[in-house]
Amino acid sequence: MSKLLKLSWLFCFYSVISGCAATVEKQSEKPIWQQQNSQLITEADLLRKLPEVDVLYLGEAHDNPVHHQHQLAILEYLQTKGKLAGVVMEMLNSDQQAKIDQAYGKVKSQAELYNWLEWQQVKGWQWDFYGPMMWLAIKNNIPLKAGNITRKQIMELYHSSTKPKAEGPYIDTIREPLAKRIEEAHCNKIDQKSLVAMVNIQQARDKKLAEEAVSLKNGIKKGVKVVITGSFHARKDVGSPQFVQWLAPNVKVASVIFVESNEDQQARVEGTNRYVSAPWYQGVEQWGDWLWRTPKADTDRPDCG
Repeated sequence: MSKLLKLSWLFCFYSVISGCAATVEKQSEKPIWQQQNSQLITEADLLRKLPEVDVLYLGEAHDNPVHHQHQLAILEYLQTKGKLAGVVMEMLNSDQQAKIDQAYGKVKSQAELYNWLEWQQVKGWQWDFYGPMMWLAIKNNIPLKAGNITRKQIMELYHSSTKPKAEGPYIDTIREPLAKRIEEAHCNKIDQKSLVAMVNIQQARDKKLAEEAVSLKNGIKKGVKVVITGSFHARKDVGSPQFVQWLAPNVKVASVIFVESNEDQQARVEGTNRYVSAPWYQGVEQWGDWLWRTPKADTDRPDCG
């Protein structure tokens, strides 16, 4: 694999896991910030709200087991209530869809599903994190959709620096924050052509997730269509939900973003050099409808040294 391709895959991984990195020593009884009315709520409060949504993004750090536990619990809750109408997963490429569709009625366990999908050949996605969510969909006859483009499509985009027409989610106010994020992930050492290509890759993946979610929304089964993806893809200000609203303006889309954060942080007072204590959710409120504070994953993550 070329160095450039490795960098592109590094971004796909790193761009959604970097951010607040401090460990939470103790979880609050109300760990969720609800943006609509600016208040902290409990997990039970959140669950009661979710059946009202058409398309629900659950934005994770890929290496954080707590995030996957919460995602699975949400899927199980919606399934128990008869409200889970479909699951779209970033961890599945579109060239795997035929194999997924054939699994219904044939695969009898999560272990069989692992072998059926030949997951031992899949790189970058830990089965223990995602297998339970896939199996929940398969065993309950819930549509499971591949939400990612193929490696071939990624390479085609990588070798092109042509910008899409500046409309909808392709406007600069969305692409510029994505570009900044990619530059930071590459320690600000990336040429302009590669940067444009990587923004295109990010947005192509955002669009694919949205297209699958919207197609499920147009299906027969009513309920919530859940998108399992990285936190940056799930962000409502710059991520895939922008494409849902562009493709299907009448769809009610919402995001739960899992945020690794301290109990509080230091915020600079505007126009001064003074810092004051600030709540953990300050500065990230626009990311989603609900921000769910969690501990940081105990893993080594790439940095710029």
